[in-house]
Amino acid sequence: MKRVMLRYALISTAIGILISFGLSLTPSFALSLKLMVIMIGLMMLMVLLHCFYILCSPPRKQIEHDLPQAAERPVILIIGPYATKWFSQVNQNDDVRFANQATWLLVSEEKEITRRLHNIRHQAPNTPMMAFFPLLPDGHENSGMLIEALNRWQHHFSALLESLSLPCILAIYVRLSNEQRSNSPYNATWLGEIDFNQQQVLSYSTAVDNLKNQLKTRMEFTVHDLQRTVMGKNLICWLDKSGLEQALTTLFTRSSLHVNSVLLCDYGNGFNRHGAWSSWLEQKYALLPGLGSTLTLPPFPPVKMPIPQMAKFPTASSGKLPVVFWSLGFVVLLLGGQLLNASWRVHLQQQQFHQQIREFSTLEDLSIITLKQRISEMEKAQKIWSECATVLPLHYWGLSPCRHFVDEIGKRVTQLKELPTFSTQGPTPLFNSGSARLLPGAILQLKEIETLVKAYPQRNVLIIGHSDNTGNEELNLALSAQRADSVREWLSRQGVDILRLNTYAASAAEPVASNESATGRQRNRRIEIVILPTAYIEKEFTTP
Repeated sequence: MKRVMLRYALISTAIGILISFGLSLTPSFALSLKLMVIMIGLMMLMVLLHCFYILCSPPRKQIEHDLPQAAERPVILIIGPYATKWFSQVNQNDDVRFANQATWLLVSEEKEITRRLHNIRHQAPNTPMMAFFPLLPDGHENSGMLIEALNRWQHHFSALLESLSLPCILAIYVRLSNEQRSNSPYNATWLGEIDFNQQQVLSYSTAVDNLKNQLKTRMEFTVHDLQRTVMGKNLICWLDKSGLEQALTTLFTRSSLHVNSVLLCDYGNGFNRHGAWSSWLEQKYALLPGLGSTLTLPPFPPVKMPIPQMAKFPTASSGKLPVVFWSLGFVVLLLGGQLLNASWRVHLQQQQFHQQIREFSTLEDLSIITLKQRISEMEKAQKIWSECATVLPLHYWGLSPCRHFVDEIGKRVTQLKELPTFSTQGPTPLFNSGSARLLPGAILQLKEIETLVKAYPQRNVLIIGHSDNTGNEELNLALSAQRADSVREWLSRQGVDILRLNTYAASAAEPVASNESATGRQRNRRIEIVILPTAYIEKEFTTP
């Protein structure tokens, strides 16, 4: 009865958590905070209820025995461009072979390896597995065709190579000696073996260096052993010079196949035709390996079985299997969803902030009035982001970027407020109505402009021309541009670099006095100067 009540309590709590989670996705930050607190509280309650539920389970007695863990038959997956051609059964559709205490499975398609791995891991999860990559240096007529075959196979199995994480054996089949082995059913001598107890991951170059060391330290008892040593060293040299070593390095570097070792097989029967390796030997040493009379299946290397380990096997006397803590997975899943929701909100905030920065960063059309308006707009945006910085849901996850946005906008507001400006809207006019010619009485204000401009020799200057509302809009725009050009030319004659001087025509759009009186119109016929930021400050200003 107690367990039934706990079960219903668990179900009710899970439903409450789901409802809280769905409602917490609302755009309202305040409501989202309250619901998230409720959801976390319900999650803690659910985990506690689950603990009580398991504690109320009937007791089970277990007896542990130390028993040797029987080693499963190893499975070796045969892959590579030569797997199908050389390791499929002749005149049979069966792609499974049993040799040297191991099961050899041919992999010719991606879906096949996916199916096989799923079956093995589901039915015998402790089965040791390796990949076996055969390479036949005489499999094509030249090294270019060999490299192309490797690249084509890698491209075809690219998806498999990204997901297949297995130790891999590279086996090279060549004829290195003239030895006839009457006592060997496969007529082959192997340098190295597949060792399932050696799981060290090596780079391709390190595995080749290990093979070189084996050849160097190999004891030559017969002339055939000496032939194998000499020809093996030449084979490694040919792999390097032909570009195959680079192709193999790329293949194993860009995949999840981990090179375990490189094996060398002196295939005494030989192949039924010569290829790239034999052609190189003929050109360099005038030697050609012998050919076999018939095409036979190359042998598999010897396999060193995994060492059995001692394992404890519990024996339950009564009761069922332990109840899984599904509540913990449920909590993690919903918290992950909440975190994704918070991350999406942060992404939207960043997009909004970058859009604001792009709007605020335009400096080419500034005037004193628009500068004040720009500062006011940025201070309003700063206040909005300040309110966002006090909202807790994103702070709960440590993701809120609002404080950073406030600091960035504040820095830009300070930079705009520090821009030096000057306006000629005083009682002394610079121009007559409808004219862009500087009046003689304007010299005092022009000198002030000159002093201001020369005080910042490393910064560019924006000269803004204004007009009153006399005349049509097109005439006033042209007139304000001409007035800005007149001041620019005057400053240039005073020794100011003309490349520093930029102009902007504001027309009659920004009056500082009423155009109903002559005095007001005279004040509106003015020039404004804005000292622009340095290149460094401008870069900092325009880059969020």
